Amino acid sequence: DFGNSALAVPSDNPFLNVQSGHYWSSTTKASGTTKAWSLDMSSGHTYSDFTKTNSCHVWPVRDGN
Repeated sequence: DFGNSALAVPSDNPFLNVQSGHYWSSTTKASGTTKAWSLDMSSGHTYSDFTKTNSCHVWPVRDGN
């Protein structure tokens, strides 16, 4: 939600303890294997240039089966 300034999730989201800051994705940058995609929960923007040695939050997920 780009209308939020501190946390880019809707106020009625079903998740608990969402932190502002960067969360890792599982996707490595195609043009540089030392970097990966991340999502900044403070702004809602995605980035493809985060070096994998940086410290970021994780959001564990599993399939619905």
